Amino acid sequence: MQKLNVISPVYFDVPCAKELMVNIKKSLPGYSIHFYFIDDSAGADNEMNEFSNTPGVTVIRPIVNLGHQRAIVFALRKLAPTFDKNDLIVTLDSDGEDLPEHLSGLISSLEDDYSFSLAKRTKRQESPLFKFMYFFFKLFFRAATGITVKTGNFACFKSKAICKIIHHPFFDLCYSSVFLSLKLNLNLVPCERGKRYSGESKMNTVGLISHGIKMLMPFLDRISIRALIACATLSGFSIISVILGLSLEGVLGFYMQRSVKVILLSTFVISTLAGLNMMVLFSIFSQSMRDAYKFVDLESVKDKNNVELKSVS
Repeated sequence: MQKLNVISPVYFDVPCAKELMVNIKKSLPGYSIHFYFIDDSAGADNEMNEFSNTPGVTVIRPIVNLGHQRAIVFALRKLAPTFDKNDLIVTLDSDGEDLPEHLSGLISSLEDDYSFSLAKRTKRQESPLFKFMYFFFKLFFRAATGITVKTGNFACFKSKAICKIIHHPFFDLCYSSVFLSLKLNLNLVPCERGKRYSGESKMNTVGLISHGIKMLMPFLDRISIRALIACATLSGFSIISVILGLSLEGVLGFYMQRSVKVILLSTFVISTLAGLNMMVLFSIFSQSMRDAYKFVDLESVKDKNNVELKSVS
């Protein structure tokens, strides 16, 4: 019987996690499934203790709240080396928006031992405001990176595949978009996004914006190059326009209004500074994200008591 390890972050959402377990077992009756729930409340959610008597469940409790993406990375770095090389691993959110019915499609689409299957979002059960904001985020993401983002945490791969890349520093910045940035052997499987089983999302507007920025971080090199080209083009156009205008004044008697000169020169200065500032800010943000959670991995390796594992076989 094929072994399947399900890794999912839980943040004050135990009822949803329980329903997720039931639905996954119904969808994949021919698999030996073990669930690894990351307690992203860092011990604050007492309901997580209900899993202590649940067979086939392991609770991973980091020392701090990591956020759903970084929690998945944290768990993979700890667990993947302990799995059999051919064990299947699935990562997904615990709220039910990643539909268990799509798991069989993700698993069957794995072409080889080192390929990765990602859920490609085809339809979202979200509010009109979220869809509106997400539409413009996708446009910005495409313009900044050259890639259309349609994936999330819902992914499937073998242990031997993720062990090869999970310690790549990009995973310290984000989880979902790293697979796209590393040019791996990816299989994008169309999957409709479902509705939450119960309750409301804990993600607020600030969290969504932060999540969007983190998704851009693995593409820092592409963003920097595109920003540099765009700002250099705008700066070049502005300064050439000013020089050309001044030249025409002497040759053809053409007169460029002072306000136009000021606007063009201002555009040159602003676009140049904007390009440089954006590259600097992205670099600082990406470095701070890497440093912010590095101590969690280092300390948990040094002292196993920092990561609490509760398992019932």
